[in-house]
Amino acid sequence: MANPSDRIQVEIFGAAYALRGGTNPEAIREVARDVDARMKELAGAAPGADPLKVAVLAALRLADEARSLREQARHGEGQIAERVDRLAGRLGRLLEADAGTGPAAGGKGAPRTERALDGGLPLG
Repeated sequence: MANPSDRIQVEIFGAAYALRGGTNPEAIREVARDVDARMKELAGAAPGADPLKVAVLAALRLADEARSLREQARHGEGQIAERVDRLAGRLGRLLEADAGTGPAAGGKGAPRTERALDGGLPLG
């Protein structure tokens, strides 16, 4: 059972909450401050609005931002993967040219002696 001292006190939209869980209390406080600020921003545009409706609108905005960030991350990951593939291809061509076996070197792809990363012959 959690210790009462493990509870994190936060205030959101004028209501106090004692939250349990999480390993980073400061991160929870930061999230609570963000939710509080969003709700106050929305309530400022509609004074007297029902707090539950304000909370739902804030949740929708936060969820939309999270969705947008996930989409941006996926797009960025795709761009990184494409760049890694291009660089790997270039590196492969450069290694073939250096060995004189690939089309980039004008070689015929003749077999060559494998070398260890340090330039010596492999042990096996």
